[in-house]
Amino acid sequence: KSGNDKGDWVVGFSRKIGRTDSLQAKLWGIREGLKLAISLNIRYLTVELDAMMVVHLLKMPLDDIHLLSTLMRDCLLLIVEMGVMQIQHIFRESNKCVNHLANLAQNSDLDMVVLNSPPASLLPFF
Repeated sequence: KSGNDKGDWVVGFSRKIGRTDSLQAKLWGIREGLKLAISLNIRYLTVELDAMMVVHLLKMPLDDIHLLSTLMRDCLLLIVEMGVMQIQHIFRESNKCVNHLANLAQNSDLDMVVLNSPPASLLPFF
């Protein structure tokens, strides 16, 4: 989900990625979110994650033998292209919208859905 500095909805997405672990799911979410932002000409983002391990992985030198090195490299290249200003950890409680969108994707028949406005089921989180 992308919001502006005032917390207003800008754009969101949900994408079904199949069975995976949470680390890989977070990296896929970053990759797809940054690709969407680039396609909409959105620049200079702050990436917020509720997974400290992913924050550390994206701030460390890339280890080419890591199982997820290709996905991490994609994320890092997009981060540089976007001009991402910060990658920071936030607590899970602050990330309820993203977690809700991830749950919606699991129950969807569609591969990827771009949301120009928040779905009704997300309104209680605002």
